[in-house]
Amino acid sequence: MLPLLRAARRRASAGREPEAIPIPEAALLDAQLSAWKVEGRGAPEESVGAIAAFEALLAARSLIDFDDLVVGAVTRLERDDALRAAWQARFSHPCVDAFQDVDSAQLRLIQLLAAPEDHLFVVVTMISRSS
Repeated sequence: MLPLLRAARRRASAGREPEAIPIPEAALLDAQLSAWKVEGRGAPEESVGAIAAFEALLAARSLIDFDDLVVGAVTRLERDDALRAAWQARFSHPCVDAFQDVDSAQLRLIQLLAAPEDHLFVVVTMISRSS
């Protein structure tokens, strides 16, 4: 998605006043976009145009990004009891790799799938640093 974020950044930069606050680089935009979608945080003023351009580029290509995929799944499972029950019946112990990297939307998805028994198998990667 970074190429699309770079394209969105270029689109948002076109016609801006030279003294305007610079639009963040694509990697920072990606983090801000995730915070907006997953956690509901507002985007910084200098990023709003680039984020809107990114969303327009996705829509024009009929694409969704990873955050949309997770948040969309959570929304559907929360709203549709039959769908949620069908998916819950498929798993006795959902397995989550790299659990330490799970964000709030992913955690909600895991909770929905593991319910009602709340049996869960997680893998946590620990990095030890030698002196």
